[in-house]
Amino acid sequence: MSKEGTWGLIGYGNIGKETFRQVSLSERKVYQRLGVMVLPSLMVNQKDGIWRPAIEHVSEIQQLENLDDIPKEPLGVASLEDLDEIPEITFVTIPSYDDGEIAYDYICHLLERGGRVVTAEKGAMANFFTSLKEKSGNFANLGINATVGGGTGMLEHAKLRCWDRQNVTQVHLALNGTLASILSTIAPPGGTPRSFGEAVKEARKMGYADPLKRGVIQNPLNVVREEATGDIPKKTAIFFNTVLADKPINWRDLVGELNDTEIRKVIEEANERRFIVSMYHERFISEHIGPEDDEIIGKFEHFHEGWHIVGGFRNTMRNPLFHNIANLTGPDNGFVIGIGPDQEDGTYKYSGPGAGPSPTVNTMLDDHLKMAGIRP
Repeated sequence: MSKEGTWGLIGYGNIGKETFRQVSLSERKVYQRLGVMVLPSLMVNQKDGIWRPAIEHVSEIQQLENLDDIPKEPLGVASLEDLDEIPEITFVTIPSYDDGEIAYDYICHLLERGGRVVTAEKGAMANFFTSLKEKSGNFANLGINATVGGGTGMLEHAKLRCWDRQNVTQVHLALNGTLASILSTIAPPGGTPRSFGEAVKEARKMGYADPLKRGVIQNPLNVVREEATGDIPKKTAIFFNTVLADKPINWRDLVGELNDTEIRKVIEEANERRFIVSMYHERFISEHIGPEDDEIIGKFEHFHEGWHIVGGFRNTMRNPLFHNIANLTGPDNGFVIGIGPDQEDGTYKYSGPGAGPSPTVNTMLDDHLKMAGIRP
């Protein structure tokens, strides 16, 4: 990549604006460390189409009260195909409204024209994993670490611990910062509890929750349901396909059912319930599957390539390894991995901020640096 490479930004919601802020507006001049120009040469969003900032000096942008007010210069094209050149690196930050087809089309076009891409959009990765893996040269030109675990970078850490997959006994995942934030706000360890409505409102205010699908009634129950039955199955599939699988799993096989009564039960039992996804290797499964699985709320269960995958709102007291991720607060995500029979080769724990624009963007920028071979 050139000393001052071109960069683009597709999607201008919470994550997109935070990307712009961190790259262009930080007093630490992050753009210099990234090896890119101070301002993007390409920006795309639904309202304004394809454009770039019609401004030369960052100091003028810094004086704006709202990043929506950036002066815009339309590029005069209806699609990326009409551009003579694409950026060297493009950040795709479209919210996961759909099945990822829009993001997938953008990513494919950019890759096919020789660009690099970093994304936090999980719909494309969950639905088109094999295709994107092939088109990106086994992800050499596509950064995906922000699609699972936000700011934790858990995919890379988990791959390291699961290199010898036949020796992994069990993997337990806390994959949703929105639910972690809601439940730890309702039942904070040693803190002052807040109501369900307040907890959901706070999670949405902080940018942890994905926008609800079009047509879905905006209420706290639906926020929980969408995260549990939409977000988590996609992230589970991406994690499994990246870390453990030879043949990719279909995320739709990981969708459980969750009605209003069950959600209210989860809220009532917030002190002892967390949404935990577990992956048990068939060689060790008899040692780790017990009666607690009958008590899972919103349960999904699937067998794939010798792995038993089960998830839902679990009783955190049923497995000692749950404790390490059941105590996460705020938007944190994490995992626990047991290695060897009876975990005799070790139990590995990892956690970090899993939701929120700032940590998610930080992971995306790290992906860019790795792909570009830049070590600041």
